[in-house]
Amino acid sequence: MIELKHECLCIRSMDYKENDKLITLYAFGKGKITATCRGVKKPKAKLKYASSILCFGTYYLSGRNGYYTVTGCDLIDSFYKLWGDIDKFYPALSSIEMLDKFSGDSEISDNLATSTLLFLKTLCYENIDNIPLHFLKYLYNTLAIIGYEIAADSCISCGNSNGKNAFFSASKGGVVYECCRAYDSEKLTAEQVDILSVLAQNYLNELSGDYSLLVNNKAVEIDKNIKGNNIAESINDTSKIASNCKNVSAGNNEDRVDNIDTLNYNIYINTKNLLFSEDANNNQAENDLSINNYNFSVKNIRVLIDILSGYVSSILEVKLKACKEYVDFLNI
Repeated sequence: MIELKHECLCIRSMDYKENDKLITLYAFGKGKITATCRGVKKPKAKLKYASSILCFGTYYLSGRNGYYTVTGCDLIDSFYKLWGDIDKFYPALSSIEMLDKFSGDSEISDNLATSTLLFLKTLCYENIDNIPLHFLKYLYNTLAIIGYEIAADSCISCGNSNGKNAFFSASKGGVVYECCRAYDSEKLTAEQVDILSVLAQNYLNELSGDYSLLVNNKAVEIDKNIKGNNIAESINDTSKIASNCKNVSAGNNEDRVDNIDTLNYNIYINTKNLLFSEDANNNQAENDLSINNYNFSVKNIRVLIDILSGYVSSILEVKLKACKEYVDFLNI
């Protein structure tokens, strides 16, 4: 019998037998895990919350040969507010569907899982006026993370930046102009091109930003080139962080971390402290200023969500049902 402990996000849940549920968890550093939650359909079940989608917590699993049972869960966040707001619940479902479909390569998956958690946190706890724009940003970042970043400032085929009549071509993987128009090209308005340009710049700004946290009341910067494997054991162990990092005085951005072999920047070291603290909320709000300052029309955003989600579907060769339903919902 194998005992596992992982920081997990529940991305799928379905009824199983009379009182059980079969859930799919995304475990940081490990990937997707399928597990059974026994007896959670009973009225007084103690682990009912652990079998709900969007539940993020420390899951305790036991089993062997890939068959696991949830024996406990320390809840970090259930994103409960999303359940009562349909405008936010649809994009939340679409984001975990995206994570579910892309959970193949571990490095890409951890990047995407972190992006998904940040998006869920933004939806749940921040006052945002244009929810579709934030989902479009998540969708754009997803494409960039998996290696399909879209540049809107020039034609992807010829490099011409002064062309007329922009189009999006899924077969060519980006924006093309009239001279390079493909058979599957979808015409883009000037504002839609502007939206893609803003999202591209926003993504670059996030990549160039410095991520930092406090360890023993000392500021520590995180080198974004460092990848780690043993995330589950080190995510909550700040002593390991302190022993592997250079201490950086507040406001000093010159010294950088030089060795964090067991950690992974993609989950910002300590998920609970960095994703769900007041400082994290303030930092995320500052990062989103570049898109919050624009007043794009919902119609153009909806069209881009439809185009990009269709592009993702063509890459995966699967249908994204939640994304399609969200686009239909925006049409109402």
